[in-house]
Amino acid sequence: MKKETIEVLIDLNNGNSFPVSKDIERNLHETIFKLVNLNILRKENNSIKVNNRKLLSKVVEFESIPKYLEWFDNKEDNSKIELKFDNFIGGDNLGIQSSNSDFNNPTIQNIKKNNEPIKPTISVLKTIYWIFGILVAITILYVFIKKVFNL
Repeated sequence: MKKETIEVLIDLNNGNSFPVSKDIERNLHETIFKLVNLNILRKENNSIKVNNRKLLSKVVEFESIPKYLEWFDNKEDNSKIELKFDNFIGGDNLGIQSSNSDFNNPTIQNIKKNNEPIKPTISVLKTIYWIFGILVAITILYVFIKKVFNL
């Protein structure tokens, strides 16, 4: 790991957050997201924060993720530390549902279908409107015939 990367990790371990942007050096970017996938760091609102200070301090101590993983695999009391791997989706993930969420899948839900035919309903107001329209049309036709034939 480069010296700048170690300084950022020490800064994170001291309680500061690190903003995620496109200007991050490639080595630093890869290291940070490897640690996010190992659940040592977490991405929160376009910044990186510490999830497990004890493990991050070991990564800084070894100055290498492979050395840290070797230490972790050979450690006798692994059962005390839960290492959780999540499906991490990098980049802009607005509107994407996480694969480990508790939401129900709408395609699997039992949806009760109503197969009864729809009965047409005519409201009283609509009926009055039609009768009034017919009467107006007959009146206009009567006035037209009276003027044309001079009755």
